[in-house]
Amino acid sequence: MRTALAALSALLLASACIESEEEIEVRSDGSLAVSVKCTGGASDLATGFALPLGQPWTLAENSPGVALSSALGRAPRLVAVEGVTEPENKSRATARAHFASAAELPRFYAPADEPYRDAYLARDTRLSISTSGGRTVYVFERTFGARTWGERYALAGLEKRLPEDIQETLRESADFSDAQWDVLAPIVTEEYEKSALSFARDALVSTYTLGDASLPTALLQSTLDALRRDLRSTLDEARLRRMYAALREEDADFEHDPDVNPDLLVRGLLRDGIARELSAAQVPETTRNSILGRLEWSFTAFDATADLQDESFSVHVTLPGTVIDGNFAELEGSRASWEFDGEELADKPVVLRAVSVVE
Repeated sequence: MRTALAALSALLLASACIESEEEIEVRSDGSLAVSVKCTGGASDLATGFALPLGQPWTLAENSPGVALSSALGRAPRLVAVEGVTEPENKSRATARAHFASAAELPRFYAPADEPYRDAYLARDTRLSISTSGGRTVYVFERTFGARTWGERYALAGLEKRLPEDIQETLRESADFSDAQWDVLAPIVTEEYEKSALSFARDALVSTYTLGDASLPTALLQSTLDALRRDLRSTLDEARLRRMYAALREEDADFEHDPDVNPDLLVRGLLRDGIARELSAAQVPETTRNSILGRLEWSFTAFDATADLQDESFSVHVTLPGTVIDGNFAELEGSRASWEFDGEELADKPVVLRAVSVVE
């Protein structure tokens, strides 16, 4: 029998076990040659946009398990080739491109026609070149953007707050006693409520930060209060008992069944609740759609962040002249290297920096 909590965690963090390697050559005139190589499962490479494609990128290599798809009217994408079996997590693809300046490097690898393009990992690159005292100084920075995570990952809160005896019962997928349920149920409800209201607040506040501020502030708070009531009445102990029983079944459909997966249940509550409250208050349709669109953006961003948790990144930058400073892990000649895991991007950015001098 599967471990219930482990099964749910595996669902959330499933897929996208990808190793990403970037090779960047900075030339003396400030132009750059960039190569991005991704290795992983074929289906993982085909989702999440780990590899940049489309102009000016060219697919320099790909293993038999993945291919380039250029459907009419859509940006190119990688697809898994049906019927091709490769060693587990060893499919690979490489894209290369040249850029006249660091400012031209794309911030997102997700294609321009992806509706929630900016919900995926952002990469910002800066290169300054200055001349003084007969020397030329290059300062290179590449920032992998922070990903909102902790307050929205309900399972992390559960793992911190649940007593050891309850965690042991979860690990064994055993039955909880009534006394354990008295402790467990309120904690689960609180953690999912905290996560859900973070998504909802982001969507509602977007009308002020990204929209036309047409939502009355009193309605913002009343909508959050209504959502809180929805969550507490739905994620009660009786529902949680039923969900736990379903979660322990071997044939449970974690990916699609909201009666098994609390994340799916909560997302449905948020969609329906926000739409209901805004419609009842006669909020204009354009504003409602904007808020609901932002909610879906937040869900997409969270799922992309979950995928990043087990990804690994290595970045190599070759600079002109002599590298004299930086936060790199390794330096070989004028080639600086960094390595980090996707989980390091949880709620904070990763900034790579190197400085070189040409005499």
